[in-house]
Amino acid sequence: LLPLAVSGYQSVLASLKGRTFTLLVALLVMSALVTVSWYLLYPRFDTRSQNKGYSPSSYDYAATKWIHEDAGDGEYVVLADQTVSAVAVGSYGFSQYHKKMLYYPLPTNGRLYPQFLRVTRAPDNISQILQDVRSMTGVQLIYIAINDYWNDSKKINEVLSSSTSDRHSFGDGVVTVYRFDTR
Repeated sequence: LLPLAVSGYQSVLASLKGRTFTLLVALLVMSALVTVSWYLLYPRFDTRSQNKGYSPSSYDYAATKWIHEDAGDGEYVVLADQTVSAVAVGSYGFSQYHKKMLYYPLPTNGRLYPQFLRVTRAPDNISQILQDVRSMTGVQLIYIAINDYWNDSKKINEVLSSSTSDRHSFGDGVVTVYRFDTR
């Protein structure tokens, strides 16, 4: 879009040749537009808007690697956010499908992502959520990855820790993975 914008700016400036005041106003408006668009590109946190701009960390990579190695050649499903899911698909591809569902909750409008959101909103219902995921996918080995930037991540981790002893932390709790074997 930048070449198109530059071309448009050049056309506007060329049409205003000889009109000094109008040219000055046009330059000020264009400068303001560029400044505002540049500002909106950056992540910010304020009272009106939350845009955290998360990107994958080395701990997301470590967590997905551990899950992949722990599961080995077996079938498994992971409930995780988009960042962890994108890392896994980028690293291991679209290697497993269960009843036409990818083994990580992508796309987020699929059937697995709402199950991950249920975990984050009502971790006390973990038994029912695991049963639902097992019924949906036919898979007995289910992992849940929780990043520390989730709202109420401490509470979620406390509840999940009491539900399984098979817990692995990466980056001192930046990403915590829970392993549930529902056999």
